[in-house]
Amino acid sequence: MTLFIAGINHFDPMGRDRVADWLCALAEQHSAPPTFVAVEFDRDLFEMLRAQRPRYREWIHALWPEVPEADLDHFERSLGYEGDTHLECFHGPDVIWLDQGRRLPPGAIKAHTQKRLAALQFFRARNALMLPGVVSEQVQGYTRARAFSIERSRRFAERILEYIRRHDWTWGIAIVGAAHANDEFEDSMCSLLGKAGLRCRARLFCRLD
Repeated sequence: MTLFIAGINHFDPMGRDRVADWLCALAEQHSAPPTFVAVEFDRDLFEMLRAQRPRYREWIHALWPEVPEADLDHFERSLGYEGDTHLECFHGPDVIWLDQGRRLPPGAIKAHTQKRLAALQFFRARNALMLPGVVSEQVQGYTRARAFSIERSRRFAERILEYIRRHDWTWGIAIVGAAHANDEFEDSMCSLLGKAGLRCRARLFCRLD
C-alpha cells in the first residue's frame, strides 16, 4: 500500500498537464484505480475558484489579445488545477478534501484570481513571452521552499491517516503544494506520514529554491 504524492506549484500554468501525465502513468502501472485522491482544497472553495476560470481566461485575453486559444486553455485550466486534475485519469475514487472547513474572508477567491493575473503581468513586464511553458519556467524561480503552514501540513497528514484507519485501501494519491510533499522538511505532510509508518513516494513538480 503506497501513497503517491504530487508536490506542485499552485501557480504553474503547465502544472495540470504535467500532473495529469504522471497520474495517467500511475494508472497504467496499477490494475485498479486508487482508493482515494487527497487534494489541498476545501470542496466549496474549490467550486468557487473553478467558477472563476472563464473570467480568468477573459482577463488574460483582454490584456494580451495575441495569446492563442490553445494557450488560453492552459492558463484557464490551471486555475485551481490541484482540485480536479485527477479526473483526467480516474473516476470513482474517494476524494479527501484536505482543507475542508477552511474559511477565507469575503472576496478572497476573486483576490486569488487577480493575484494570479498580477503574477502574469509581472512576468510580462520582465519581457517574458506569454507562453504557458515559458511562464511555467519563470514561476519556478519564485517558489518559496519553507513558506508553508506547518499546522495545515499536520492537519493534512491527520486527515489521510484518519481515512486509511477507517477504510481498506490499496493505493492512494495526494496533490499538495511542494513544501507539504517534501520529506526533507521535518514537519511536512510527507514527513509526518512517513513517521506514522505510511509508505510514501513523492514527486516534486517544481524547484524548491
